[in-house]
Amino acid sequence: MLENVGAGRFYRVYVLHAGLTDDTIRLLESIKAPQLTVRCLNVEPLVESKGTQLHVCGHFSKEAYFRLLIPEVFSAFSRVVYLDCDLVVNRDIADILPPDMGDKLLGAVRDQPILYMSKYITEELRLNDENYFNSGVLVFNIARWNAEITTEKCFAYIKTAQPEKLRFVDQDVLNVVCADRVLFLDAAWNYYSFAVLSTDPIFRPFLERMGERFYLVHFAGVKPWSHPEMPLSLYFWRYAKNSVFFERILKTMGETAAEELKKQKAETDELKVQNARLQYDLDCVHASVSFRVGRAITWAPRKLRGGVRCYKEHGAAYTAHRFLEHLTGKAQRPW
Repeated sequence: MLENVGAGRFYRVYVLHAGLTDDTIRLLESIKAPQLTVRCLNVEPLVESKGTQLHVCGHFSKEAYFRLLIPEVFSAFSRVVYLDCDLVVNRDIADILPPDMGDKLLGAVRDQPILYMSKYITEELRLNDENYFNSGVLVFNIARWNAEITTEKCFAYIKTAQPEKLRFVDQDVLNVVCADRVLFLDAAWNYYSFAVLSTDPIFRPFLERMGERFYLVHFAGVKPWSHPEMPLSLYFWRYAKNSVFFERILKTMGETAAEELKKQKAETDELKVQNARLQYDLDCVHASVSFRVGRAITWAPRKLRGGVRCYKEHGAAYTAHRFLEHLTGKAQRPW
């Protein structure tokens, strides 16, 4: 954001959390510039005050629901941009703000079509899958949202919804509660990196339409700090090298790589043990009387079958040559 800030603009950045370490907070709030400040806000007490059991699943955690609190926490602002933490900004973020949101509650980008999601959206959530949006990038119309007590409606839905209707947690809540009240933004403001990785032809029209317009790259799924070789990861590393967290990123990557090597070594050692056991069992079979008797009984049929196959594949001359080698036990000069 700071490297792409527009002239004459000032940004207040707030990191919502539920117990970051003091060291992490110190590093985040050390990011200061004439046009940008960073503050960390612990919103866990506010979440608990809602008295709602928050459903989590898969890689989602309770922090995913924190964005529902934004209009309440930042009621003094007219509009607020929410960004997930697994993305990078390549353009002045103020450009995302629509000139007029009218009576819309949110601004968002439509999610990319995936077959299993489409079925879930239409059958479980009872929504139009073409208008299902991703909650990783949002523009809140604060006054309209609060006037319609939308936060309370969101938490009311969470209380009554079955877990199977919260597969994508807060994102499903927002789509249900804000249905038909969303201003759809240019997809370049939430460009999913997995679309480039996927071989599914369903993404081809999206990729052709978008071209190189990566206003905001969203690393949903595979992360560039775990897989730096992935497409579009350069957008992450371009900024990471100037980040106050760069040393921590490299340290974490090193620790993760060491842990992965340790895991792979343990798996290799286990495979070696299993292989030794199998080899021992095989040697025991070969040493048994029954195996030797069986090999002796089947010797003639096996040789005959091999000879026929050799004749079919290589002809009479080669077969006779191989027969003499087996018979004398010596390599024969080809004729």
